[in-house]
Amino acid sequence: MGSGDDDEDAFGRENPRHQVRLSRGFCIIRAPVTQVLWKSVTGGHPSEFKDKPDSANRPVEEVSWCDAVLFANRLSGSEGLTLAYQIPKGFKLGMDGYDSKRMSHEVTVDLDADGYRLPTEAEWEYAARAGEEYIIVQGGRKNGCSLDADDRLDRSLLACDRSS
Repeated sequence: MGSGDDDEDAFGRENPRHQVRLSRGFCIIRAPVTQVLWKSVTGGHPSEFKDKPDSANRPVEEVSWCDAVLFANRLSGSEGLTLAYQIPKGFKLGMDGYDSKRMSHEVTVDLDADGYRLPTEAEWEYAARAGEEYIIVQGGRKNGCSLDADDRLDRSLLACDRSS
């Protein structure tokens, strides 16, 4: 986990690369949450690109970590699963940055719940690297991989091989 010494764009806190053992199995969806799924669960449509003809099938964007936690709990509840997050009163979709940051420290997660949750950093990195030594990028250009304007809009994860 973390970045290698050859990743000039890495933040200092991402070094050195180190071994992490995942202590439990996990499932992760293969594709980003789409605008249409987000709207069906939350009733909202936060996309900056909602007026584009294909926006319903694009990944959700313009949401905070707090919004994602609420979405996970609502999706879990709609499927009869145990909620993974314990959320303080007053926690709601679209909170401003100050309230969101202040209240996020009060959120707790039950990693053993069968409901939806965000992956931990280690789980996300494990899934994103897919067992390879990729440098992970999101947006922009890195190691021979580039995104055109439409790709940047969907905020999808890309993994580029260092050898390119």
